[in-house]
Amino acid sequence: LFSDEHSGKVKSFMLDVLCPLITEADVVSNELLDIILMNIVEPNKSQRKNAYLLAKELVVKCSGVLESYIQAFFNHVLILGKEDKALGICGKVYDLIYELNHICPSVLLSVLPQLEVKLKSSQDQERLGAVALLARMFSEKDSHLALHHQQLWRAFLGRFNDITVAIRIKCVQYSMHFLLNHPELRKDITETLKLRQHDGEENVRYEVVMAIVTTARRDFEVVSDSEDLLEFVKERTLDKKFKIRKEAMSGLALIYKKHLNDADVPQATKKAVTWIKDKILHGYYMTGMEDR
Repeated sequence: LFSDEHSGKVKSFMLDVLCPLITEADVVSNELLDIILMNIVEPNKSQRKNAYLLAKELVVKCSGVLESYIQAFFNHVLILGKEDKALGICGKVYDLIYELNHICPSVLLSVLPQLEVKLKSSQDQERLGAVALLARMFSEKDSHLALHHQQLWRAFLGRFNDITVAIRIKCVQYSMHFLLNHPELRKDITETLKLRQHDGEENVRYEVVMAIVTTARRDFEVVSDSEDLLEFVKERTLDKKFKIRKEAMSGLALIYKKHLNDADVPQATKKAVTWIKDKILHGYYMTGMEDR
């Protein structure tokens, strides 16, 4: 209906026409909802920029009316598990939640708590999908979701201990973003990493080291200010798997090098510097060739 050739004036005119039609309608059909919502997710979001902008403004301007229909749609799909195959948006539910959270978060107030059901689903793929979505939403810069949805946040943290390896890995991989973007959540994330660095699955332990070391590369202070995070890396230098020992040792070397270049480092780093130096030197005396 609205192509990229149309001007801003045409978009404005179309909004003036469509908004009253939606707000004064007795009912908003699923088909109409599908047309609007399909334009705020990929690939339409990128490929049809003007249609995206129009749909986005429609959602914002008509949010009072659309909210109940959007909530009913999510209730059908998330809670009842009833997907209408005729609706394209049914296959993009998590993408839609992500976009709506940026466009008009108020329409999701009663929807987000429903995701706790998905986090506790018996289906691995359902849990993984919910974890990937919430990890992204919770960890983004300037996100206040964890503060506003504390029960959902606690349920999400529980997935760090999921029975499925891929889900534990997904959680740990996002921990870097939490450490960098959310000082208020660092304590929670540090506690979950403490458990995961002893995980029976080597790939999970490896991701713990990578998360902490990558955080140190991007913002040295976050890690250097935490005795716990430094201790986790130290413990992994004794891991039975070489690739984990290697990354842990490289991470400590990076932290030690930063210390040498900057005398004004946090107390936690000063405290750790002595054992870091010993650890690195000890590496040269390891019996295995690969460790040297």
